[in-house]
Amino acid sequence: MATAHEQAVLAFSEKLETEGGTVISANVQEGAPLQIFAQNGQGELAFYQVRTEDAPDPTEDERKAFLDLAARHRVVPYWVRMGAGLAPARVEKGG
Repeated sequence: MATAHEQAVLAFSEKLETEGGTVISANVQEGAPLQIFAQNGQGELAFYQVRTEDAPDPTEDERKAFLDLAARHRVVPYWVRMGAGLAPARVEKGG
């Protein structure tokens, strides 16, 4: 059975595709530097860090590492907080 985090990553990946995006890769491992690499419906190449509603916010070190990774790859970073029912509660553009 999939964990809440795995379900959140997969649900947001599906949402991106429903909105015209293309998921290039998805990593369901909790704590990975990024979970989703995609071209979103607006044509941006983006990295998405996904958290469930009950997961702690990223630490300053985690935020910096994620922003640095996105900058190195020249993609837009997003933090996603999934809410109840696996609906995105908050999508925050980083940088």
